[in-house]
Amino acid sequence: MMHRLSDSINRLSPVTEYRIVHRLSGHDGYVKSAALTETDGASQLVGVNGSGEVWMWDLRRGDCSQLSLSLDAAAPDEEWFREHGLLDEHDDEVDDEYDEYDDEDGDAVGDASEIVDSLVVAEIDAQRVLVTGGSRFDLAFYDEDQMGGALRVWDLRTGRKLGRTMTGHGLGVTSMAVVASERGPLSVSSSEEGTLLAWDLTSGQLVSRLEGSYNGAMGAANIGGRPIAVTGGHDDHLEAWDILAGQKIATLPGVEEGAGVVALTELGGRGVVVAGCGDRTLRMWDVATQDQIGPPRTGHPEQVDRIAVVRIGGRTVAVTGSSDGTRLWDLSQGDQIGNTLVDHQFLLAAELAGSPVVVTDGPDQTVHVWDVTSAGR
Repeated sequence: MMHRLSDSINRLSPVTEYRIVHRLSGHDGYVKSAALTETDGASQLVGVNGSGEVWMWDLRRGDCSQLSLSLDAAAPDEEWFREHGLLDEHDDEVDDEYDEYDDEDGDAVGDASEIVDSLVVAEIDAQRVLVTGGSRFDLAFYDEDQMGGALRVWDLRTGRKLGRTMTGHGLGVTSMAVVASERGPLSVSSSEEGTLLAWDLTSGQLVSRLEGSYNGAMGAANIGGRPIAVTGGHDDHLEAWDILAGQKIATLPGVEEGAGVVALTELGGRGVVVAGCGDRTLRMWDVATQDQIGPPRTGHPEQVDRIAVVRIGGRTVAVTGSSDGTRLWDLSQGDQIGNTLVDHQFLLAAELAGSPVVVTDGPDQTVHVWDVTSAGR
């Protein structure tokens, strides 16, 4: 069954231009993943490059600095080593066994590009932290038969690692988010083999382990007061999950050639899923009815590889990234808004100083922050 979410909203004239408010440089390499945050009243952009280096820009001053993470503390805990047969059962032999995994200075470290592949910013007990996801061979440093996908929490001021290394993915983290819940902030991540893990960031306890689709596309959000995740990837459908209950609540059919990226939002009081599919379309579903909403949206000549949903003025807007650039879409109407940001890789959409912004990695190794307020008119 196909239906429009709203037929009562008048079509609005397309926007012709977005305004650049920041051009950020000073870092090395292209930015793979980024997040906006605020520390001591100053807005900051945090990003990681292909080498696993974390860079921070002060948006008020334009300064760029590198955040050195305590990678010597990146190893899993002793329980993980024992579970994988890498430590002796006797406590008095633990230290000797650890030496096998130390570098010449005695620090257990791996490849930074594997340890820090993606990131989000969260707040735990009023402390700003960085949550990072590892790539496919994150844990192979400790044993070549092990793979990757560990999550770690770092102090955003000092780079010091906080709490345990959270393991459980068999391959690299493909999607991650931090979602509010009645238990506090939850780290929700999906991986290449389709495993979805939710961790209570306050206690460090595993909340849910669910099996989604291979390739690990995922979107997560708090919908109606409950943390919900939607997974996809290889299959011809998406699945919606109640994270705290650990139960599937919906199957969303009609995915063409798999889903590469998924976003979850509320629109008109309903939980709505937006996915970039392998046939280069955007498709939408109502989680409650499990029906697809409207026809597929077309425009990207290549497959969508990033997506986010934001409110801009009175409109709910999807921001999508592909190899051809970044585009904005009015979800109620299905139309693209304004021009394509050609050759700009979409990184994130958020609110900055009260204005909606889109952050892209430009073709000249410069990060651009665009004010997209005009998209809400």
